Amino acid sequence: MSEQQPFRHNLRFEHHGTVQNPAHTPDGPRPGRVTAGETTVTCTCGLDTGALPSDEARMVYEVHRNVIRDETSAGIPRA
Repeated sequence: MSEQQPFRHNLRFEHHGTVQNPAHTPDGPRPGRVTAGETTVTCTCGLDTGALPSDEARMVYEVHRNVIRDETSAGIPRA
């Protein structure tokens, strides 16, 4: 029986630097938090985008997720 190899991918999407919504007033409804625009996408295969605007980071994440799906369906080895 062969040992199972570690996964080649471990995709992460992380928001950094949230700030309190400046439109919030103490006696008004609490609108929540908004991102300051820094998002990082990393993966154990070596992908590391550094800080990107959230929209760009989401696109990188989706593209890499599709690459992982394609590799998995093609039977490419884990590591």
